[in-house]
Amino acid sequence: MKKILIAIPTKNHSEYIKYYFSKILDDAKKYNIDIAIYDSSDDELTRQLVEERNKQGYDNIFYYKYESDELVENKCMDIYCSQADYEYIWLCGDGLVLNLKKDVELINNQITKKKDIIVFGHDKRYVKEYKEYSNSVEFCKECFAPATWYGAVILKNGLINRSMFEKCIKKYKEHAIQGAYFELFKNGHVNAVYLVHDFFDANPCKKISTAFDEGRTIYAFSKLFNKTIWNLPECYDSIKKDLEKSIAYTTGLYKLSHLWFMRACNNLNIKIVFKYMKYIIRSSDTNILYFILVAICPIKIANMIAVIENDNW
Repeated sequence: MKKILIAIPTKNHSEYIKYYFSKILDDAKKYNIDIAIYDSSDDELTRQLVEERNKQGYDNIFYYKYESDELVENKCMDIYCSQADYEYIWLCGDGLVLNLKKDVELINNQITKKKDIIVFGHDKRYVKEYKEYSNSVEFCKECFAPATWYGAVILKNGLINRSMFEKCIKKYKEHAIQGAYFELFKNGHVNAVYLVHDFFDANPCKKISTAFDEGRTIYAFSKLFNKTIWNLPECYDSIKKDLEKSIAYTTGLYKLSHLWFMRACNNLNIKIVFKYMKYIIRSSDTNILYFILVAICPIKIANMIAVIENDNW
């Protein structure tokens, strides 16, 4: 049994995968780590990339094809429930590139300790470098936001079964993966670790997130995450208010400088502010008056300010 499978759900991002392969394949082979691509692209370009690398001798890359309308949650269910040959599953996005040279020694140390879940992140409110957890409520409070990132979580294989994941899809919708991580440990116990660590490099081929591209940023990070938090099991009730603003703190999403960028790119307008005002107030660490101010600003002016602020992640 191999230690780690890096699993990457993707769609119509062959250029992302090509860059990903250029940065990670040699190290993955060196460290005996497999990579699986779960692809629902409209074309065969990603499949061809995998087949080309297989012919070049990279026998640690595997490819799974889905229909173009397949939900990412269903891919993730297959990732967590159909890969019995690995001790740990590392679910990753195609918009970031893991840095195995920096990561692998840290990971192997934690695998040796048989951790249930390993979380990477940059949130230093509670942890400066490293912390182990046995209490799942404390773990959720301090690691919920970092664990929402694709690529930030390495999970012991076999903890999630298909029946449980199907329930999480019904309960948490687009956040089934994040919900599942904390459903797993609702009995109060966990063997977890959080590592403050730059575990990845940004993929330069990725310009903006899917939610941003669709104009759904405020909905996704205010209403949807708030509902996810309050849908978590009752054992987490005492910390749910703490969790509400955790995404804002971790990402800087609602900083005034970033609001200008959202306005310039049609992710923020007065209709959006009033539609999601209740959730913005709950989730944001920025006064709602700034949202209104930016939302009524003409796009051309907002664009000029956004260029000056240069907060366009």
